[in-house]
Amino acid sequence: ECNNGSDRDWEKIDEEVIYIGDFSTRHYGNFLIDYLCRLWYNSKERNKKFIYVSNGLCIEKESNYLKILEYLQIGKEQLQRIIEPTVCATVYVPEKSMIHDYYITNAYAQIYEDIWQNIEQKNDVATLNKYEKIYLTRQQLKKHKEVGENVFERFFELNGFQVIAPEQLSFIEQVVVFRHAKEIASIEGTHAHNIIFKGTSRKSYKQIILRKQSEIIPRQVQLNQITGGNVDWIDVYCEPLKGFPISHDRGPFLLKWNEQIEQYAHDNHMILPKIRRVYALPNMIIYICKCIGYWLKHNIKRVYLKIKSK
Repeated sequence: ECNNGSDRDWEKIDEEVIYIGDFSTRHYGNFLIDYLCRLWYNSKERNKKFIYVSNGLCIEKESNYLKILEYLQIGKEQLQRIIEPTVCATVYVPEKSMIHDYYITNAYAQIYEDIWQNIEQKNDVATLNKYEKIYLTRQQLKKHKEVGENVFERFFELNGFQVIAPEQLSFIEQVVVFRHAKEIASIEGTHAHNIIFKGTSRKSYKQIILRKQSEIIPRQVQLNQITGGNVDWIDVYCEPLKGFPISHDRGPFLLKWNEQIEQYAHDNHMILPKIRRVYALPNMIIYICKCIGYWLKHNIKRVYLKIKSK
């Protein structure tokens, strides 16, 4: 409980509220994977107000985020962003059901199972497209950080995978596609993280993840542990320039057809693209240009801030 104890003019919420976290990063992947982790408690507490803090993200104005919360039975009117010191009658702070790189619980997977069950109840999912094998491309993103994906996309397409750009589907369509696919291939990252929509179903699936960097990102391992399934990791990254990628999130990343993917194709009796190595040189040129652009942007900004601070 919060008690004022002074004459200061605090903001007040005269009811019980549930704190759901700090939403400081405006990123769909963070919202989907990290920010929902306290909402296991929502199944026990209906119709309460949910409070959160953030630097700039206002969930109430983001239709994509509201749609996700709708399927957790949280309405826009239940949300409140805290931007001033606030006194509440009672504040409940649910423990996180997942902290990436640290632990994950069954309650976390149940959050996504609840989303699926509510979607299934409220929509005619039988009419939506479903595929047994899908490849999740990043090439349709306006700002994709990966160079060289084209040959891998073609490889999976030749082997019967439906190529999908998740960002071009509605939220419901995405969940249905992930829920029903038996084989899912993609570059590591947010697209691969969507495997969490398997929830607690424990249905068998196979996931093929193309590694785009030497740094290991344990979050994906956690998600696969909680959902089950078999995972094949294939190293296709190439890091010829020291200092790049700048970080595991910012890139840029260079993908290169190599002996490992060749061996994987042979072991699994898969068709190989006829033209697969010819892209290496042009991709290298594009990658170097991206690295130069990243370096200039970073250093010009650093010099500007240094001058400004004097």
